[in-house]
Amino acid sequence: MTALGYGVTGGMWGIIFSVALPRFFGREHLGAISGLTMSICVLASAVGPWLFSRGYRQTDDYRTVIGLSMVIPAAIILMALKAENPQQDD
Repeated sequence: MTALGYGVTGGMWGIIFSVALPRFFGREHLGAISGLTMSICVLASAVGPWLFSRGYRQTDDYRTVIGLSMVIPAAIILMALKAENPQQDD
């Protein structure tokens, strides 16, 4: 199951960077956007394990922490469904 998750997220990562970001923001600022998203990924990679360890220490279980951590991707998906293309002419 973990390998499936890594495969799906890795595949989506490639699609987002090569298709979605240029489509929504154009190629002119793609370097700055890529730099910001990579910085966010590095920050999340550093903070995530710390939050999981704190959550485990508080609850003695990872299920609660995993359940709470699923709120952020769900919120992002809902926001993405309502996102409008900023380059689209009205």
